[in-house]
Amino acid sequence: MAALALNVVSYRNSETPGRQHWTLIVMNTATHGTEFKLTGTSGKLAFRKPGGANGGSTNPTLDDGFRSMASVGKIETRKYAAFCSLVESAPILNGQAQWTTLDWVVNVLNSLAEKGFSVTRISKGDLEKEAMKQLRAGRGA
Repeated sequence: MAALALNVVSYRNSETPGRQHWTLIVMNTATHGTEFKLTGTSGKLAFRKPGGANGGSTNPTLDDGFRSMASVGKIETRKYAAFCSLVESAPILNGQAQWTTLDWVVNVLNSLAEKGFSVTRISKGDLEKEAMKQLRAGRGA
């Protein structure tokens, strides 16, 4: 069964120094993938459908704000449409002051696991620790 790697990527948050912006990326090749993310500022976040001039394919490590990337599972190609639908419909809790893109990523991963996708259930703290570990090892920015 063909499957695509699912990763969580963190970037420097350009709007809030010291904070990170978190996204999901389904890897189409070893270096490029389709990114699923929220855009906007805290309290005004919205889902942004993948796409654009390059079809949504991006290499996150080339972004100036790249910090870390962690593998969190695989998406079977036959389930890709269901994956996209679930990610697009994931709740965005703009009314909660401390709610961030990291909360959204963790909620999406938990929903995927509940629906039988091959993903790791992971906490916010574990993702933050992995990002810091990569930064200390020099793999991130």
